[in-house]
Amino acid sequence: MERSSEKDLLIDPSDLVLSSSTTLKTYKLYAARWLILAVLVLLNVSSGIVWISFASVADEVKAYYSLNGDFLVNLLSMIFFIVSLPVGFVGAWTLDTWGLRIGLLIGAWLNGIGAVVRYFSSFGHTYAVVMVGQIVGAAGQPFILFAPTKLAALWFGEKERATANMIASISNPVGIAVASLASPRFESVEQLLWAYAIPAAAGAVLTTSVFSVWGARPPIAPSVSAVEEKTTFWKGLKQFWKFKSYVLLLIGWGFGVGLFSALQTFMEQLVCTRGYSDKFAGLCGALLIVCGIPGALIAGLIVDHTRKYKEVIKVCYLLSSVCLVWFTIVIRYQNEEILIGAAISIFGFFALAMLPVSLELGVECTYPHMSEATSAGLLLMMG
Repeated sequence: MERSSEKDLLIDPSDLVLSSSTTLKTYKLYAARWLILAVLVLLNVSSGIVWISFASVADEVKAYYSLNGDFLVNLLSMIFFIVSLPVGFVGAWTLDTWGLRIGLLIGAWLNGIGAVVRYFSSFGHTYAVVMVGQIVGAAGQPFILFAPTKLAALWFGEKERATANMIASISNPVGIAVASLASPRFESVEQLLWAYAIPAAAGAVLTTSVFSVWGARPPIAPSVSAVEEKTTFWKGLKQFWKFKSYVLLLIGWGFGVGLFSALQTFMEQLVCTRGYSDKFAGLCGALLIVCGIPGALIAGLIVDHTRKYKEVIKVCYLLSSVCLVWFTIVIRYQNEEILIGAAISIFGFFALAMLPVSLELGVECTYPHMSEATSAGLLLMMG
């Protein structure tokens, strides 16, 4: 809103939406929307890395911190699910009440501080310190995860929203894929902690820098819906159950994301106990995401042009379920790397394709009775 003279220099002339003669309103698309989207992508990638850092190197982490059993190692990842429930409501409320800028600044700094605190655990190999870092990072994740639909609604045009939402939403799984592939290749846990602290700290600094120039929304809105009054957070929370389509989506999505997250978190235990290596477990975790990215891209483009949200979700849900059954059968046998990898890859393609489509459908189902962050937040917390 402020510094309009600086911002006008960043307007993309090719993206101007001319005013309508009936509404006499002018809507503009700013080139800076891509810069803000890039920052959100970095934050989501870093948050995904912090979350799943230790899943593919459970044995090394267990030895490094002198732990007995797998539970405490798994807890480093599971703490994100535990913390996201209470903090998720705070994150959604903050984004809806105080805006995108405040919400992302809180999320970015919690993520950055958490990653740095984790590194300090390397000085004494102290499990309690790394757990504190995980808790702080987990507290920042809802502020980052719930932001894509809000950013897409405030900064992008009607025909760009699903694509922008897809890019921002899929970046968290990209971070998971990076961690799944990279973690087993570090020489030590200390090196891992140091390497993963760098993008988290950089994300906090970049978020602060970008939002020191730009506000939570552009000076001139990109579309009609971006300037419409939204229902308050608490009012939207009280009446979400009235929207039957949204409730059904919430239940189906919850089961799907829960299975996906559990598979990603416990991949090493599932694979290595059958005689496969931790590097193969990391590869499976990466395939889950890498193959899901084109699926999400294709699904996002389809719904952007056809608006067939329900049809796309139904097809993806059915085929991902078939692939999951396939995986549970072939994992019982040894020396079946190709079949396991194929099952994981196809499952990831269809399962991850539902992420941006479901988030966007949730907004459509509840518009204008719930804000974007509340709709997306409830869906993500359900998983």
